[in-house]
Amino acid sequence: MWPLTPPSRSAPDVYRQCISNANAGNRAILDLYEDSVAQASTTYDQVCRDQQLHTLPGTAFRPPCPPLTDDAAKQHADLLENVYTQRLAGERGPGRPIYDELRASARRCPLCGIGMVTTLDHHLPKTKYQYLAVTPTNLLPACADCNKKKSNTAPVTTDEQTLHPYFDNIDQDIWLTATVTEQVPCTVQFAVTAPAHWPHALTRRVEGHFRAFGLGELYALQAGDQLVGFHHLFTELAQRGAETLRTHLTESADSQAAERRNHWQTAMYRALSLSTWFCSGGFISAPATNYV
Repeated sequence: MWPLTPPSRSAPDVYRQCISNANAGNRAILDLYEDSVAQASTTYDQVCRDQQLHTLPGTAFRPPCPPLTDDAAKQHADLLENVYTQRLAGERGPGRPIYDELRASARRCPLCGIGMVTTLDHHLPKTKYQYLAVTPTNLLPACADCNKKKSNTAPVTTDEQTLHPYFDNIDQDIWLTATVTEQVPCTVQFAVTAPAHWPHALTRRVEGHFRAFGLGELYALQAGDQLVGFHHLFTELAQRGAETLRTHLTESADSQAAERRNHWQTAMYRALSLSTWFCSGGFISAPATNYV
């Protein structure tokens, strides 16, 4: 997970921009919720900082029923959801420039670190938390795969809270590790290895994020492609001596770590450099195409 700088725009400003051209009937309803949207955004940001997102009851973040009738509550909820789908994300919506700005804040998906950003993901789903539908800190630039994997899920326990790029920064510690399977063809497997000083809750959250977005499988696939692409180079270096290949792998790991300690390439190169079997050329008998 890659941390991002939180958006500078406020939820009330975005909300007002999005509803600015609503017809009189819809505008009258949407105006009723401006204060609710503002308060919901403040509460949301605070619980994100406190890592207590699972404590937010969906009933407090959507039109109340009662006092509204079921039909009225549904109508109002639909209007609030449409503030995002039609008025922010819609190609001709008054909030579309804001949507494009939020999406452009990252080119690479911060949830997986691999996919290209193509959309915005609601960290808490708009279908359950309508007051947060256009809250900027609830909208994460994401790739299509991560957006689909997360779907409309919301955490109900501490462990189920996935990492939030605007509020969680764990890159000061090394937590992503890799293991080389010393057989032909070799593969690289990835796992979360929490530092000893981490609270148990943080460890569980990182592990949950890793599972929720299938990062182990995704990183292993990327590593397989890398082993194919560099098979010839690694073979040449190993034939010059184990220390020659080890030095190259160590330098590659250090170079990558200077930018991101927990990039999958950092973990992969570190694991390869520590494998005497790999550095001694144990992988050489495998044709390059066998890695994937």
